[in-house]
Amino acid sequence: MNRVLYVLLAGILVFAGSNASFAQQQVAKFTPEKTVEKGDKEDDKKAADEAKSKSAAQTQSSSCESCRWFEPTAATFSMRYRTLTDASDVRTFEQGQQRIILGGKFKFDKDGKYTVNVHASSGYYFNWAYADTGWGNTVNDAIRRGAPGMADIVAMEVAPGVIQSQVQNYINANYPGATPEQIAQLTPILTAQFAPIVTPQVRNSLYNQFSNINTRTKGWNIFVRQLYFQAKPVKGLEFSYGSLGINKGVNTESTAYDDDGYVSGFRSRVMRPQDIWFDEVSVTLGYLGDVFLPNFFRRTERFTEKMNYQQYLARKKFLGGKIDVSADYTNQDGTDTVREAVLFNVKDSKVLDTVRFEAYQRVGDNVVDGKVYAAGSGFAVQAEKTLFNKLTLSGGYTDIDRLYTVYGAYDTPTLDWFGFAINGDQTGLGKRAIVKANYKLTSDVAVSMLYAKSLVNNVEDMRYFWNKSHFNVAVTYDVLKAVKKLGLFR
Repeated sequence: MNRVLYVLLAGILVFAGSNASFAQQQVAKFTPEKTVEKGDKEDDKKAADEAKSKSAAQTQSSSCESCRWFEPTAATFSMRYRTLTDASDVRTFEQGQQRIILGGKFKFDKDGKYTVNVHASSGYYFNWAYADTGWGNTVNDAIRRGAPGMADIVAMEVAPGVIQSQVQNYINANYPGATPEQIAQLTPILTAQFAPIVTPQVRNSLYNQFSNINTRTKGWNIFVRQLYFQAKPVKGLEFSYGSLGINKGVNTESTAYDDDGYVSGFRSRVMRPQDIWFDEVSVTLGYLGDVFLPNFFRRTERFTEKMNYQQYLARKKFLGGKIDVSADYTNQDGTDTVREAVLFNVKDSKVLDTVRFEAYQRVGDNVVDGKVYAAGSGFAVQAEKTLFNKLTLSGGYTDIDRLYTVYGAYDTPTLDWFGFAINGDQTGLGKRAIVKANYKLTSDVAVSMLYAKSLVNNVEDMRYFWNKSHFNVAVTYDVLKAVKKLGLFR
């Protein structure tokens, strides 16, 4: 199967390359020459001289010899305060965090058709680029605060299985010759006797486990999350290999994977609507996982292992880009998921700038570590408006099913206990309203705010909300923009 896929990808490359060559020949062949009068020539020459002089002045002020070989793509620093309450309405998180993001590309050729790209950030999780500063509490403190309520809720699901196992062991040891009929009679009697003894034991065991968790989340470490080679041999065609970002199309991290996530493997993208109608067709093959290991250099063995992630995505814009639509099929560790989204540009309405609707459908049941993750679906809708070119407001509603944790459970099954899905950490699970605001203090400094609150959730069904309500406020300094003002980079 893998060989077939790679052959198909190679065919796309050849097809796109031949079409690009043919198109370039036709443009060169049929481009008409412009005929101008003498006066027009003099005016054109004068305008050209002025443009040339202006361009030379700009080049001199922003000269960057190193840009031939290296081009920065991101450099930001953020500080934020956040506070959360869990499913038991305990204020677990109340802390200060910091985030550093750095990105750039090394160019093998002047035009940047062949590059090595790097994206590094702070944060110790797949879906968490922020790290604890030590001001306020830490993730470990938060888990310990919520341990009593979490132990109660998790025990409701774990205890029945433990009781059943102990009852079966007791029957096997004390009634070795019991018939199926006798076992059927003994089971409910013994279950009723074991339950009041075993359930508190399970609860206490979970409480001790949660209270003694020691996860590393504090510090100023920076990890290389993405590092990949990218080639763009002809216009509208690119392929990449390495630790990549996740292509979500028009979907956001609410219904897909977190923006900070990564996948190790290969991606091919064709962006030639004149040839294939779609604005983009993308194929990604690789390994997605290592939720607590963002460091690329600790994940290099994944390139030699059997891939667990396949994504096939198509995207198309209509009405001059006013409607942007994408759909993709993703298989991760045997879980089949279809995602689709549409983004409407409604600036002409004078009321909103954009409206986005996105959804997913998880097909079929999957079993991970003995638990059945049933098929499910969810969606998100969001609207956005920018005022005075400084203030951007957005708000929306998300509905993510409880078993969305299956995507992280393959990597670390116990994440399901925490309701810790690997979509956007500001979204998480359940039905919730989200409001965001971003204000530009200057061209390179912005203040942002987010408030999210779960709505009409069945606690027994959703079990444990680590972010039932979520508020944060952050200040972000775009270092790259500030540096570009100095003319150090174009």
